[in-house]
Amino acid sequence: GTPIEELGGVPPTGKKLEHKGVAIYYFDNDKVIKIWDIWDRFSVLKQLGIIS
Repeated sequence: GTPIEELGGVPPTGKKLEHKGVAIYYFDNDKVIKIWDIWDRFSVLKQLGIIS
């Protein structure tokens, strides 16, 4: 995606960010009751220039 707002204290650059991850949604009938997700935060921080 392309950030359109400040992200992690970094103003939007117009550059696309890519990362890999997974999200698991838990349902009770038709209602989402819990979301568990994990994604490559290191990659996003690197793309934002926060770390090298």
